[in-house]
Amino acid sequence: MVVGILCVLFGTGMCAAPLSVMKMVTQTKSVEYMPLFLSLASLVNGICWTAYALIRFDLYITVVLYAIYYKSTQEIMEVRKRKADQVAMTEIVVDGKENSHTGAGRY
Repeated sequence: MVVGILCVLFGTGMCAAPLSVMKMVTQTKSVEYMPLFLSLASLVNGICWTAYALIRFDLYITVVLYAIYYKSTQEIMEVRKRKADQVAMTEIVVDGKENSHTGAGRY
């Protein structure tokens, strides 16, 4: 419940913040203080959320994605595990002598 209340407060603040800029724009009759790309991004965001709200059936997108990519994720995790099990070559050997100096300098 606390998380929900925080989300509502921050969401309201995010939507209300441009109102002060809009007031300044109408008072000065100049869009100098209103960035175009931020305005377009807000418009696209609003359109996306409106379209999502108008969908007649509820898509459980995360569940669908989980079902689609579960098998490939398991394969990727196996490859990572096999790579982690391999011994990494981190030492430099020059002329049969071990060189532990890894920074810039003598070669």
